[in-house]
Amino acid sequence: MAYNYGLEFEKQLKQKLRKNGIIALNLGYNEIGDLIIPLKHIIIECKTTHSPIWYRKNPKQYDRLKELKNSGIYVFIAIKFRINNKSYLKFFEIDDKYPFNFNEGIEFNQFLDLIQKI
Repeated sequence: MAYNYGLEFEKQLKQKLRKNGIIALNLGYNEIGDLIIPLKHIIIECKTTHSPIWYRKNPKQYDRLKELKNSGIYVFIAIKFRINNKSYLKFFEIDDKYPFNFNEGIEFNQFLDLIQKI
């Protein structure tokens, strides 16, 4: 069985959020997103890449996430960039700008500060 980096990343992020007092629920495999922070109306789609740039691979899912954002739900893409045996976690608010570059986005602590204000 092949190692699933995406699934492992979802579990790690959920655990990391919990350690910081944020309860996130895993939505399981669906077309909306991976994690939801219910009381904050936040959806997080988790992605991993071995490149410094992430390109959307599922335009239908991306369009659905944009629809949710337009309905008043906060939508983020959390990307774990795995480059040269190092990991970089960045959060991006969903918008029309892509691809996402690991030199952009916000760090985990900035994300925590942001969602505390929501």
